[in-house]
Amino acid sequence: MPAGGEGPTVYRLVAYAMDASGNVGERKEQLLTVDGMNVYVKAVQPGENRNPAEGNGSSACPFTSFEKAVAAVNSCNGLTVHIEGNVVVSSDILIEKSCVIEGSRGCLSFAKDAGISIHNADVKFKGCQLVQQSAINRSAFINVLGGRIFFDSCDVTASFELSGNLVNLHSAELYAGSSSFSVYSSSYSSVFYSSASRLEIDSSCCSSSSYTSLVFCMLDSDLRLERSIASVSCNTGRIADFSGGSYAFEDNLLNGALKAEGIMGKLSAVRTSGAARNVSVVSNRIRGFEKW
Repeated sequence: MPAGGEGPTVYRLVAYAMDASGNVGERKEQLLTVDGMNVYVKAVQPGENRNPAEGNGSSACPFTSFEKAVAAVNSCNGLTVHIEGNVVVSSDILIEKSCVIEGSRGCLSFAKDAGISIHNADVKFKGCQLVQQSAINRSAFINVLGGRIFFDSCDVTASFELSGNLVNLHSAELYAGSSSFSVYSSSYSSVFYSSASRLEIDSSCCSSSSYTSLVFCMLDSDLRLERSIASVSCNTGRIADFSGGSYAFEDNLLNGALKAEGIMGKLSAVRTSGAARNVSVVSNRIRGFEKW
């Protein structure tokens, strides 16, 4: 019989044979576990005859759109969404319940001006490739308001026609490991814009490329960056700009490919203002900047 709560459902299957005279053979029993906390999304392949409306999110009959999977996520805490193939996301996504997005067998490709918003939920992206191209009317690819966002072995990329941020954090937390974050634009871009938030990044690569670039734009926020590479490629820019908050940089490579000092002053990798506090700056390498 079904197990209680939101965990897996366990069924006991009983089978036996009976002849015309009513003689019953040996009973065989087997337990069957159905994990109802998993939702599956599979891209429709070229030439594949599959009706998108028929998917129910099971492994045998997966959804064909990420939007349907998110609707399931927002109805139940703790779902895991499995992505297979290149799934195109054509509209804005709002996640309001905690979940895991597992994408080791697929990619989420966001259409122009589509993106992700996370409100007061814990969302973990695991093995995901997230791509957004040529946004015009968006200021950020991923917006996080409250809650926590996790990136484990992910590749996150966005480009903007004029300016934008890869990830915006407001009163939120971000944790990343073994991941890559890249943002491109013509005028201004930053990888992370953070307000009253906390970021912990380990063994990752973060890069920003535009006329004016930042990797970290931090307002009253805390950052810990370890064993990572942070790079800007621009006319003028920095690795990080702190107004309040605290920072720790340990064993990182901070790389700047800059063409001019511009309005940001001397070519320093990090600028602090207000009550920004140095927690730890140890064993970092700096290239392309005149000073820390």
